[in-house]
Amino acid sequence: SATSQDTELSNVLLKRSADVFQSQDANGHKESVLAFTDALDRSSGTSFAVATAKALGLPSSVPQLAHGFTTDLYEGSLPSVEAILQRAEAARRFLRTLMRHLPADQAKAVQRRLLEFVALNSREPLANCIGLLPGILPDACVHSWTFCRKTMPAVCRCASGADPDLANSPGAPGAETLALEALEALVESCPKEEVSILLENFRDTFGRLLRGGHAALSEKEGLGAALCWASVTAGLLRRGN
Repeated sequence: SATSQDTELSNVLLKRSADVFQSQDANGHKESVLAFTDALDRSSGTSFAVATAKALGLPSSVPQLAHGFTTDLYEGSLPSVEAILQRAEAARRFLRTLMRHLPADQAKAVQRRLLEFVALNSREPLANCIGLLPGILPDACVHSWTFCRKTMPAVCRCASGADPDLANSPGAPGAETLALEALEALVESCPKEEVSILLENFRDTFGRLLRGGHAALSEKEGLGAALCWASVTAGLLRRGN
């Protein structure tokens, strides 16, 4: 029938678009995910969202959405923090839109894949994927807070500049900025009954660095801890605690 032929053609075009996306750098990714987002916004029901997720290889390929955020060149130079944030926000917008249109179980699978990847990885893939976290919050905290909590050590390491794999990376400043945004979003989205535990763990990690009396404390460590506390405070203020 004409309808089935149209559907088949649509799926072929979608798969080709996804293949183009996979072959691009971060600059092309930004334009591609914005186009996917606009298409999702114009669609109705769940079928197009399911087809889009399948074409992009989600949930397993979630890290690809963040590939090169902090390192792919922009106009011949390393990207500015502003360019990195623009790349991240485009991908976050896509995730938010996709989550609204996917069936609940598939949306949760995408969210959990991202959370697991952040909790278990390092170097640039970790830094880039941390930038996606605000795109699945606060929804992921509602049904997957255990997974969200497991990302906190990695987020804090990256946000404070304490991750040895990232400290000397050219993309370190952008990675730290993405992580500080993620930290604030996690605190803001944390279930009310978990806030005190979250803050206690955070104090155990960074409190000693801000109390002074540590001769070995470097200027970078102190600054990193202070920036993390500022993000936590901003998250608490946003939730009204």
